Amino acid sequence: MTLIRIAIPDDAAAIAALNAAAWQTAFRGVVSDDYLDRYDGCPEQRRTEIENLGPDAIQLVAVDRDVVVG
Repeated sequence: MTLIRIAIPDDAAAIAALNAAAWQTAFRGVVSDDYLDRYDGCPEQRRTEIENLGPDAIQLVAVDRDVVVG
């Protein structure tokens, strides 16, 4: 069963990987293959963003069996 919950800093790598996969699929042939092949979704930046969300902001993730899927 997929659950929606608030993202935590430890979700950053999974969020980045999903973002990278989406970019590599959606922008292949539009953005250079070299860039897409190197793009990792910026996991460190994602962690920093989650850690520094403002008091009125949240980031959500979809989780299935303890794996971030969206």
